[in-house]
Amino acid sequence: MCEEKTKACSKCEIEKPLTEYNKDKRVKCGLRAFCRVCERDYYRKYREENREKAITYRKKWKKENREKVRADKRKWAKGWRERNPEISRARSRKYKEENPEKVKAYKKKWRKENLEKKRLHNSKRRAVLREATTEDFSYEDLLDFWNKNEINYKECFYCEKEMSEGPEHIDHYYPLSKGGPHERANLRPSCAHCNLVKSAKQPETFMEELNNGL
Repeated sequence: MCEEKTKACSKCEIEKPLTEYNKDKRVKCGLRAFCRVCERDYYRKYREENREKAITYRKKWKKENREKVRADKRKWAKGWRERNPEISRARSRKYKEENPEKVKAYKKKWRKENLEKKRLHNSKRRAVLREATTEDFSYEDLLDFWNKNEINYKECFYCEKEMSEGPEHIDHYYPLSKGGPHERANLRPSCAHCNLVKSAKQPETFMEELNNGL
């Protein structure tokens, strides 16, 4: 890394603070030779002089890195919404008012393709309505927790029924009505039958009934 606090740009030859340079791990100093202004101007000029080549390369790169492009767009959009909450909400309301059928179709499609996420959302909603303790986590976080604790998400935790497409229901092991929290440690993959029969029963009571041929 550079020991000095400033560095002369190889392009404009002006002494500038190190913060004016982009990082580059490939060089000993750890910083680019050109300052950010000169580097930006260089690439802008290159794109202008090689417009067709740049467009072709960009299209090819996007095609080969679709997931990264989508992830970057989602990250940017999320950051923008957090920085501009009022504008974001206003735009969202306007779009919903002007495109009710599209919004309805999108929600229907999303629910169909994300049943587990919808079930988790409903579980948290019930917990909030009961003013239970809640933990903020995603469905992917829950799957990771289950995996680390050797809980098979494609098998009912109670009757061990196989569920090829994942949990039919997501059950609060200790019921919300009995003070159970909405936390990863208190959620179990369940078949619809076991979850409905268990209802607000304590897990010990339900397991005893299940073993007795409920």
